[in-house]
Amino acid sequence: MPWWPRRFLQFGWSGRHPVYRFAIPEDTLDTQNPQNTNPQQLGGCFVRLLWLAVGNLVLVLSAVGIVQNRAGFQLGAMDVVLAVTAIFLPAMRYVDIRFLNGKTSDNRQATMADWLRYSVTVLGVSLALWVGAHLIS
Repeated sequence: MPWWPRRFLQFGWSGRHPVYRFAIPEDTLDTQNPQNTNPQQLGGCFVRLLWLAVGNLVLVLSAVGIVQNRAGFQLGAMDVVLAVTAIFLPAMRYVDIRFLNGKTSDNRQATMADWLRYSVTVLGVSLALWVGAHLIS
């Protein structure tokens, strides 16, 4: 092998020659770290995605559905969706903390006090959303 491909394999790509390897060094790839191959991390990511994003989106969309229904204080399907989601979110947060090593926003280990604070907040906001949506409709 001539000298120049070896030089660019070692020091990176100059842009003038074909790419021989990726820009990411091999020692930083996930396959080199056995800790990143834990299947529990995928479940933890899925549960965190549920209670962080999907659940809050469902709460807001169900409140919008209640407003669009224009039924006043009559209960409907969107009320059930909102109630189930309001109960489901603290349950998912509990699973995340208890079984999947959940973290807080500042990357420290979450505790049951964090879960209690989250549960009270979610239930309070859900109740306010429900009452507000019915008042608007």
